[in-house]
Amino acid sequence: MFFCECGVIQEVDKLGYFQVLGMPEKFDVDLESLSQNYKNLQRQLHPDKHSLKPKREQDLAEQQSSYVVNAYQTIMKPLSRAMYLLEINGNPLEEENTSVDQDFLMQIMETNEEIIEADSSEDLRKIEEVNDQNIKECIQNISQAFGTNNIDLAKSWTIKLKYFCNIDGKLREIKQISFD
Repeated sequence: MFFCECGVIQEVDKLGYFQVLGMPEKFDVDLESLSQNYKNLQRQLHPDKHSLKPKREQDLAEQQSSYVVNAYQTIMKPLSRAMYLLEINGNPLEEENTSVDQDFLMQIMETNEEIIEADSSEDLRKIEEVNDQNIKECIQNISQAFGTNNIDLAKSWTIKLKYFCNIDGKLREIKQISFD
């Protein structure tokens, strides 16, 4: 898709991330196939491989390689994959139009307070275990929602996943700084 029959790199109209990586456009992704497709494309498109070609081809190789990297990084992670699928289904996550259940927000605030009050790596590990379970539950529910083409429900679970991923990031940062 990136090369003509003569082997010259071509400009490609903006293809979707799933299409670029040869993957079906769905939430449940075979990560091994995704990784293999990514590596194969990068072997073909890596700018160093085209360093002796004309400047135009070098620039195209760099652009195409960068696009493949972005596609891979987006599809590889469940949160960014869900957000991308919502976007291409015309229902993107936007800060101003995402309503969140007040009880859920209270749960998130309490978890953040627990993180602040944690005195040991053991305290953080307990919070992390609960949060990891919440992330798994969200991913399962997102998968089911996309599987039944219930975009609104997928969006609702993706919003929750975003909060839990933020907590995960905070936990990792604090553990690294404070207890390692």
